[in-house]
Amino acid sequence: MQSERVAVALVSHLVDPARVTVVVLGLGYVGWPVATAYAEAGFRVTGIDVDARRVASLQSGHESASFALVSALRVGRLSLTADADALAAADVVFICVPTPMEDGEARHEAVRACASAFARHGRPDALVILESTVRPGFVEELRPQLGHDGRVALAYAPERIDPQLNQAGWRLRDIPRLVAGVDDDAQARALAVLRAVGVAVHSVSLRVAEYAKLLENSYRLLNVAFIDEFATLCRSEGVDPRAIVAAAATKPYGYQAFWPGVGAGGHCVAVDPAFLVHRGRSRGAPLALLEGALLSNARRPHAVAASVAAQTDPGETVLVVGLTYKPGVPDTRESAALSAARALSGMNRRVLAYDALVESPGDLEGVGFSDGLARATSAVLLVPQGDAILAALVASGLNLFDATGTLAGAVGV
Repeated sequence: MQSERVAVALVSHLVDPARVTVVVLGLGYVGWPVATAYAEAGFRVTGIDVDARRVASLQSGHESASFALVSALRVGRLSLTADADALAAADVVFICVPTPMEDGEARHEAVRACASAFARHGRPDALVILESTVRPGFVEELRPQLGHDGRVALAYAPERIDPQLNQAGWRLRDIPRLVAGVDDDAQARALAVLRAVGVAVHSVSLRVAEYAKLLENSYRLLNVAFIDEFATLCRSEGVDPRAIVAAAATKPYGYQAFWPGVGAGGHCVAVDPAFLVHRGRSRGAPLALLEGALLSNARRPHAVAASVAAQTDPGETVLVVGLTYKPGVPDTRESAALSAARALSGMNRRVLAYDALVESPGDLEGVGFSDGLARATSAVLLVPQGDAILAALVASGLNLFDATGTLAGAVGV
């Protein structure tokens, strides 16, 4: 039977793209690179996203990264839909949907919704690979929700995608992955599927994979929070914190440079450590240092706003430049820059907000860059920008503040 032949192919690490259909649930910054990687490798791929506008945008070809991918779209090897019925044809299913924190709690509803859709439409012999970040213990809980009497092969390969690296030309195969299965069969099949597109894999247990993913981003948060606090101390003594970081980075071992900024934001670094904090509390093993880092990071945008407010006048018009959670990425989830801009607006300053990658800044007054320069008396750079923007800010004659350390002559905040 076809399903048995597919299973044999997967376990033998001889994955034949012509015989394996891949379905990717969620076409965001994680799912889209997964879908395109398998399409370019010759697999039949269907991408599913509940956001019909996202599907339409991708179908337009605006985000097609290569000629091979455009060809895959044209010949039908890659199809995109909002219809979960496509799961019925899947040999391999990737779940790549968000798991945000809301009101201090980890939200796994999107992953559970994917499991429910698979239970209704998927085949019991399919392999399901979860890439979404989850709390420890969640993967085992998910298997019964996939239906088919809990017999579905389930593996966990937590994503490690960085949108900035994607834009710089990195591909899925450039980043080694951790792979764990609920049993040996699922593990072997998942390892084979990832190797089929050239990914270097490390086979680990489920609990190791779950905790390792959270450790990676907690490590970053701890260092980001510390360096921002350290930078405040340095500035209080009139010392450039970036010069100190650069000096420390000359040591060839035992040190990694983290640069001060407006605080960590986004879908991972500002969120995932809370999964560990909650787990630690529930197990009677509190992570006080990490909890402190989360609190410090949450306070950082307000501290930046307060510093600007202390050096400007009530009612003054301030142009805020940069609203995304990191440079070059059109994403404002958990954006520390956006939080700082809103905090400054609440301190009786008229805030004009500019970011070429943000269509609408929500409750802030969005402006074009030239218009903002003409109307403001002060400006604050919250997210690093291109050379042309930096040069225009320096030449503007405005009172300049900088949370990034990249603006010549500006006051550090």
